[in-house]
Amino acid sequence: MPDWALLSNALTEALRLGTPPIAITFFESRPDGVDSFDAPMADPLPGGRTGRVPAGCVFWMHGTDKTFSTVAADHGNCSVGSLTHGFKTLDEVAGNDDVATLVESGWVTMDVVPEIPVVRKRPGP
Repeated sequence: MPDWALLSNALTEALRLGTPPIAITFFESRPDGVDSFDAPMADPLPGGRTGRVPAGCVFWMHGTDKTFSTVAADHGNCSVGSLTHGFKTLDEVAGNDDVATLVESGWVTMDVVPEIPVVRKRPGP
């Protein structure tokens, strides 16, 4: 496995970044020496969604502080993140309240939802 800290430091210095870069990789199982994200699972929302963070994007913020692994269930609060990361299909998330809120806000329209890039091969558990 690459030395992610070394790569991050090299990029930060070379590009003079104010915030270090982070990386995301997909594995069939948790890599040796990488701890699982350890926040408790939240209570289910009225629609039944639950996960370790309010939205999948929160993992990006934690990624600036430490290396960790996640599984599909950890991302359960975020239907869009579950879709883009290949954990769920569009059919599985289309009726969820967080998707409805995005569409109602006009930030995303239903005609572009099928065009959202997604990981095609479902990652490990």
